[in-house]
Amino acid sequence: MTVEELIVQPIIIIIMSNKMVSTGLMDFNSPVQLSAAIRHRNRRFLEGCRQLVQLNNRIEEQEVRYDRAKRDQMKSFRYSIRLNLCSLEGVRNAMFIWANQEADEIEAMMAQFTEMTGLAWSE
Repeated sequence: MTVEELIVQPIIIIIMSNKMVSTGLMDFNSPVQLSAAIRHRNRRFLEGCRQLVQLNNRIEEQEVRYDRAKRDQMKSFRYSIRLNLCSLEGVRNAMFIWANQEADEIEAMMAQFTEMTGLAWSE
């Protein structure tokens, strides 16, 4: 299997007796299992979105510090702030990719729930 196939292959977390079991397939035997998996993934997704907001705020703070160091011509501070800013932006970009993939997988699971039950998913 190539790296691209591993990234695309969805990983579903199912809660079974308070343990997380990871399966590579999106096959659920019952709507109850599927709805539990959707709720779990949705909670994880929302927590990731909250962390993204915090990360964006931190990036904005670092940009303010960088602009201030640039204005005051403090080159030694600019360098370290720029390194920190680049690493924060890299983490943010990786989290954006994860969030997009997670949202797509949640939507696919909701569609599967609709197919199984004939009802639209509602929390």
